[in-house]
Amino acid sequence: MADVSTSRRGNEQLQDQQQTQGQATDDKAGTRWLFGFTNVMITLAWVGVFVLVLHQWLYVDNGHWTGLPEESQQAVQGVVLYTTVVQLAMNYAADRLTCVQEAVRCAVMYGILAKFPTTQLNVAYAILLCVWAVAHVIDHAYAVSQLFEFNWPTVTAIYHYCFRFLSPLAVGLEVFVAYRALPLARNVNSNYAMIMISLSMAYLPAFPALFKNRLILRKRYIQRKFVEKNKKNK
Repeated sequence: MADVSTSRRGNEQLQDQQQTQGQATDDKAGTRWLFGFTNVMITLAWVGVFVLVLHQWLYVDNGHWTGLPEESQQAVQGVVLYTTVVQLAMNYAADRLTCVQEAVRCAVMYGILAKFPTTQLNVAYAILLCVWAVAHVIDHAYAVSQLFEFNWPTVTAIYHYCFRFLSPLAVGLEVFVAYRALPLARNVNSNYAMIMISLSMAYLPAFPALFKNRLILRKRYIQRKFVEKNKKNK
């Protein structure tokens, strides 16, 4: 009887463990699908921003940038805000440097470009939106491929190479926009101008660290491709 009771308890414990593992697997799968769907939505949103800007710039304005209509500008601001909130929610514990970058971009949009609409008339704003759009499409498409283990070698290669040009260009344009808005900020409030300067200075410690992390990932990717190539040759 003791052996039977022990066996029953052992079976019950095993069933409980299997049930717990099954629930954990379901939770992970649900989280993966949630993150994957969110990244797909962000990718599509930034594709829309890219198309919207190019249509306005090349078709409506005939190559002479005059800014976005108010409705389009509000839509772009919504995409920036949505992306920032999602990035902070998903990456705060894992990648705080990326969160800082997204927060700074959101501050540039709402604290400078939206507050001083005349800054939107400069062609640098159109270029900045295009750079942001391309960078986000690449990053979030890569995230989707990693979450669902898709074999997208082209997306992976673009992710590990294009950041070398897109990231410095985006930072330079953001600082340039802040610099162009300084006279407008001084007319409103000298303290606000100092806040803008501090915001630009936030990139000094954050951007090199973020760029270094991406370089490390790129190095690992190159090493992995080199090993795979050698295996195929053998």
